[in-house]
Amino acid sequence: MPVVLKEIVDALEQTNLLLILPLELLFAYGALRLASLLFNELRDAIFARGFRYHVILCDCTWCV
Repeated sequence: MPVVLKEIVDALEQTNLLLILPLELLFAYGALRLASLLFNELRDAIFARGFRYHVILCDCTWCV
């Protein structure tokens, strides 16, 4: 994705009347990165309890 961002920024440097598409791509890239971050945080929040339980369970099996 950083390569796509580079192409978008390079397209913005040109004096062109069609700046709408690169700007839309730039905002779409930012929105997708934000959505990715939010979904990763949501996944971690949902599975944290089960993950913690299994870590404790595996840790106790080494003690026996």
